[in-house]
Amino acid sequence: MRLRQAFGISCGTLLATGIALAAQTTLAKAIEVGDVPNPRQRGGWVTDMADILSPATETELNQLISDLEAHNGTEIAVVTVSDTAGAASPKAFVHELFNTWGVGKATVNNGVVFLVSVGDRRAEIETGYGVVKILPDQRVTALLKQRAVPRFKEGDYDRSVLPVTEGIITILEDSTPYSPVISPLMDLSNGIKVLILAGGGVLAFFARGLQKDHHERTVTLPRKTRSSSSNSSRSSSRSSSSGRSSSSRRSGGGRSGGSGGGASW
Repeated sequence: MRLRQAFGISCGTLLATGIALAAQTTLAKAIEVGDVPNPRQRGGWVTDMADILSPATETELNQLISDLEAHNGTEIAVVTVSDTAGAASPKAFVHELFNTWGVGKATVNNGVVFLVSVGDRRAEIETGYGVVKILPDQRVTALLKQRAVPRFKEGDYDRSVLPVTEGIITILEDSTPYSPVISPLMDLSNGIKVLILAGGGVLAFFARGLQKDHHERTVTLPRKTRSSSSNSSRSSSRSSSSGRSSSSRRSGGGRSGGSGGGASW
C-alpha cells in the first residue's frame, strides 16, 4: 500500500515538474519585437536569433546586402527567430519589427525585412512603400515557395535563406532607384499657379500706385505700429508651434507599406 502511495506521489511530482518545465519553455519562446537586436547597431544586416545560419552564410548575406545598399540605397534586414508567440501572427511580428527599426531610407521607404520563424514554420517578407511595386505580394510569395520552402522542409536553412535573399537583391538591383514621378497634370497645375501669382503681383503693383496717389491727395494720418512685445510674442508662439510639430514627427528610417508575402512549410 505504501509502495503504491509512494509511486503515485512520485508520478504526480514528475508530472507537475514536466508541466512546469513545459510552461517555462513556452514562456521562454515568447519573443517580443523589442527582444530582437537590430543588426545595424553592430554594422550588419543579419540577426540570427534562432541560430540556424552558419557564420559563412551570415558573412555572405552581410556582404551582398552591403553591396546593394551601396549601389542604390536599398536596405534588407534578415532575421531568424524561434517563434513569434509574442505577436498575433508572424505577419504582425514582421510588420511591427519593420516599423520599429525603420528599415530603408526615410525619404524613399526602400526597405525589406526577411523573417524566418522556425517554430511557426513560416517565412515572411515585408516591403516598404518605395519597393512595393517592384516586389508585389505575388512575386515575393513565389520567390519563397520556389527557393526556400523545399529546403526549409529538409531543415537546410543556409540553402534557403541565402537563395531567397539573392533573388530579392537581383530584382532590386535591376530596378531603377525610386524617384517620385511628376505628371503632366502636375506640371500644368504648377504653370497655372505661376501665372496666378504673376498676375497677382501685377495687380498689387497697380494697387499700390493708386493707393500712393490717393494718399498724396488726402491728409496723411499717423499709422499705428505694432509693439515690439506683440511681435516677439507672435514670433515665440510661431517658434513654439514649430517645435511641437517637428518633435512629433518620426525621426529617420523607412516605413512598411503593409505589403509583402509569406509561405509555410
